[in-house]
Amino acid sequence: MSLDYKLVSACLVAASACADPAVEVVLSGERPGNLNTACADAVSMRVFGTNYASDKNDFRYSCRELPSSLATAADIKRAITGLFDIEIPRSGLGGVQLEAMTGGCPIGLPADLRSAEIMFTASARYRGDGSINLPIIPIASCESKTHTARAIDIFKLTATKDCAQAVFPDGAASISFGQLAPTLFDGTMLWSSFFDSTPWAGGVGSGPGLYNVGDVVSCMAADVGNNTTWSVSCVEVGPTVPRVCATGSEIEVGVADMTPVFNSIASVSRYRSFVVGSVWTGAGAARTPASGVVVETDPKHSEVFYVEPGAGNTLTVLSGATSTSDKGMFVLFMDSVMKVKVKSARAEREVTMGADVRFPGVALIQLQ
Repeated sequence: MSLDYKLVSACLVAASACADPAVEVVLSGERPGNLNTACADAVSMRVFGTNYASDKNDFRYSCRELPSSLATAADIKRAITGLFDIEIPRSGLGGVQLEAMTGGCPIGLPADLRSAEIMFTASARYRGDGSINLPIIPIASCESKTHTARAIDIFKLTATKDCAQAVFPDGAASISFGQLAPTLFDGTMLWSSFFDSTPWAGGVGSGPGLYNVGDVVSCMAADVGNNTTWSVSCVEVGPTVPRVCATGSEIEVGVADMTPVFNSIASVSRYRSFVVGSVWTGAGAARTPASGVVVETDPKHSEVFYVEPGAGNTLTVLSGATSTSDKGMFVLFMDSVMKVKVKSARAEREVTMGADVRFPGVALIQLQ
């Protein structure tokens, strides 16, 4: 089937039956079984043109409201069959991206530019054969739980080695939980309903977050901080997670003065997303940044730089370094959420790391 670039449509069908000159878009897969989609109330679809990389307006967007209480991806798949009929951009068809989400259909804005959380995504590039198969990628299930987080300024912690001096002061921060999830062409994006958190007190803040069921490509994320000191980062949940400063069931989130960090480091890599890592050993009076730590990642999708704090909360790349200095810091640039191995001569951990392409992340890592 050849493409006619006049008013060519993309339609979502169960197996076939898009009328010519359409491109058939098929949503496939319904797992995992623990993906609860009952809170999803809309599905959006973006049809990208072939010039989207250089022209961010080269796409078409449509959104459809969902009936209430569609509990599974299979239910949503059945409900949206045949609902979408979208004009392909005049540049040609580059790909299709679909998202099942909370928050309803936005007015004039794609879903990732406003308040929403995502249950699953499905996307693929067009290969020119008249059809596109979109495999479902589970992200978050609709079970919600209130989480308490402790935010730690990594520059203050590195300077003082004292958690009490590095914690956010009361009333100075806010937090919301969401998901860092992949997009077809734009890298990793944050999805969050931006629920109001409890007042920041006792060094912690709390808010609701959905249960993440994604594997490597997504993570539960925290957007925490104030106008100057903040991060948008993957977080680890559970009382057995090793932590530098947090206690009990608290989630630990690293933050930094992001303007000097971004200005000093963002241009050193071709990747747009980055996370500043701060690795520690010991506890209490014995707490210290971990030197000699090696960060192992997929070199096809990431790049690691070992760094030290500079003047004014900047970061300085250690030229030729192959491990952390006595400041215990590195920067990971990447094109997606990924598993990262952090290892020294005596210990190692696997950590999920990721950041929005627009908002850098910070990872506090207790190694032993």
